[in-house]
Amino acid sequence: MVHRSLGAVCSRRCGRIARHADARLWRLRPGGRPGDFASADEIVNRALAADRNVVVDLPAQSSRILQRWLDSADILRFAPEAGIRLTLWHVTDGTLDSVTDLERTLEMGRGAFSLVVVKNHGRGKDFSYFSTSDAKRRVEERGGLVIDVPELDPTTMTHVDRSSMSFWAAANVAEGEQALSPMQRQRARMWLERCYQSLGTLGDAL
Repeated sequence: MVHRSLGAVCSRRCGRIARHADARLWRLRPGGRPGDFASADEIVNRALAADRNVVVDLPAQSSRILQRWLDSADILRFAPEAGIRLTLWHVTDGTLDSVTDLERTLEMGRGAFSLVVVKNHGRGKDFSYFSTSDAKRRVEERGGLVIDVPELDPTTMTHVDRSSMSFWAAANVAEGEQALSPMQRQRARMWLERCYQSLGTLGDAL
């Protein structure tokens, strides 16, 4: 959910981002032979070739896979030399597992990434553990940002998820078998605007 709204915001703002002409969403999944990073390498290759924003959607608990890829070609040194700015996003539901994964993620790069933590209210309701955690303190000490993504009405969210619609389509497409009802479209429209507002507070971090 978050990566889809982020991709939409990148596309919407691309005219206002100095050196990026396009936004691209990638989903990077573990698989293939150990040490085979061809698909991951393609993310960097295409970003350089087209001068675009690239959003990479990683599955949960993927920090070890990401670390192996970063180490395989010294990506953290190569990226700034190639003019690539790296921002690491962590989407949390506030649970112990999520905060523990964030702690592991913070060990990567040691300052090479800009950091953004997204509190996903569609997945979690209680963020008190995260709010008092050492992980949150470390994020803030490194200049990282924390934002909130609101919950979308469950009925509307289920419809969007099952139809694999973009949130823009959910909010704006009024015809066809998969079109939402007028009130569902209104809720999707309001939710998407709130996401834009929250992501818009990131400024140059986006």
